[in-house]
Amino acid sequence: MDDRKALIPLEQQQLVNKVSQQIALTDRLLSLYNDDLPELIPYRKGDKWGFCDYQKNIVIDCIYSSVRPFKNGLALVYLEKIGFINRNGEYVTPLIYNRANDFSISHCAEVCIGNKWGIINKKGREFIPCIYNQYEVQSFKTSIAGLLGIKKNQYCGIFDENGKEIIPYIYNSIKEFSEGFAVVEINRKYGFINSECKLIIYCKYDYAENFSEGIARVEKDEKFGFIYKNGYEFVPCIYEDACDFQEGFAKVKKNEKWGFIDK
Repeated sequence: MDDRKALIPLEQQQLVNKVSQQIALTDRLLSLYNDDLPELIPYRKGDKWGFCDYQKNIVIDCIYSSVRPFKNGLALVYLEKIGFINRNGEYVTPLIYNRANDFSISHCAEVCIGNKWGIINKKGREFIPCIYNQYEVQSFKTSIAGLLGIKKNQYCGIFDENGKEIIPYIYNSIKEFSEGFAVVEINRKYGFINSECKLIIYCKYDYAENFSEGIARVEKDEKFGFIYKNGYEFVPCIYEDACDFQEGFAKVKKNEKWGFIDK
């Protein structure tokens, strides 16, 4: 045994070890970000958590039992109950939730009180009250700034951040927007809405993919074809299989053979 170490009282050794572990944990969190460091990083002091900057200066006091990294400007914190804070350490929601998800997918977060779930927006407003079972409500990404995608009881709608209804709960699914359009599904039929959330191409296809290079792949009666953004089916649904257009060409299958078509 190291004689110098033997001279240190056991309590001091434990304290030194605990501090070393805390420093090592913070160093590990910092290393995970490499050169893409966030503004604030979870930091542990004793048995409490807060946030520090990349130089390990404590910015938000270590008062929480646990914290998660900031996502979309908000961080989940836990102290007997769960809530959210902003980068100034101010509460966006009170600590009232039993469970919660991050704001990483959209501008919303699923939260739970007791065993019932709801959805809040970034202002802490309870968008959907906590009265639903898990999976009955969830948020989804729309890729359009300021718009929130919400799924409730198997139907999807789109709202702005103030709660104004842009699309009512009428679709079974809404894909993420691509090239200004999004695939929507109703009763297992697919169509497209534009960036203004207006139905441009009616839900008449058995399947549809997002637009790529201004062209979308669609399926009808187990055959594939392609449409333009105005809905014109410039390649009829005659192929057994097909891939999206890339660099002006699409791979297609007919009579068990593969080939390519151009635009």
